[in-house]
Amino acid sequence: MFFKKNNPALTKEEFQLQRYQAFEFNLGYHFTSMRGVNLMYWKSQSLDEVGIKNGLFIILVGQVSDLWNGKNIRFGFRPSLFVIHNTAPFTGYFASQISTVYFKKIPFNLSFQTVHPLHAEPKTKFNWNVGLNFQF
Repeated sequence: MFFKKNNPALTKEEFQLQRYQAFEFNLGYHFTSMRGVNLMYWKSQSLDEVGIKNGLFIILVGQVSDLWNGKNIRFGFRPSLFVIHNTAPFTGYFASQISTVYFKKIPFNLSFQTVHPLHAEPKTKFNWNVGLNFQF
């Protein structure tokens, strides 16, 4: 992983390489071709003395890719619950959702994600973002 750090007192940028070993486990089940559930477990450990020493990420995701299926547009929804614990320090329990609009004749889709902290240390607020995804 590369990290970029800007020092406001300097006009130079500092780059550093940080190495991690990681273990990842994914388990998924599809009820139909458009609906399913996934569980992911991710654990990392730093190989260097700098940076985040370790991290844990567990997420349970529901997939509903055919919430609405029109002639040229399809709407999908992915609710999730996840846990983050690392030595940044940042830890917490969160609820999230990603809503996606798929266009059948256009090679991109639009997504909207919201993240609501159920409990987080340090305190954090509701976040959201919008994405434009191109299909290759």
